[in-house]
Amino acid sequence: MATIVFAVIHWPLNPNFLPWPFVAGVIGLGLGGLAYYTESLVAPAVAHVLINYINLRRITRRFAAWDETRVNNYVDTGKDS
Repeated sequence: MATIVFAVIHWPLNPNFLPWPFVAGVIGLGLGGLAYYTESLVAPAVAHVLINYINLRRITRRFAAWDETRVNNYVDTGKDS
């Protein structure tokens, strides 16, 4: 049940990013397995922070030179022009 909630929380507003909650669901299963294996929430919380850090670094590097039109196009279409 927690994996479904995790996936729904990651539901995108933009339909171009619709696969993301399914990826988040798989990751949620992994984080749940990590919690079960370690018998703690610390390891999955640290893993989630690490995943977010890596993704935010990738996004900020991709758009290091801010171009409003390019960013809006990416948000609207999911494609980097």
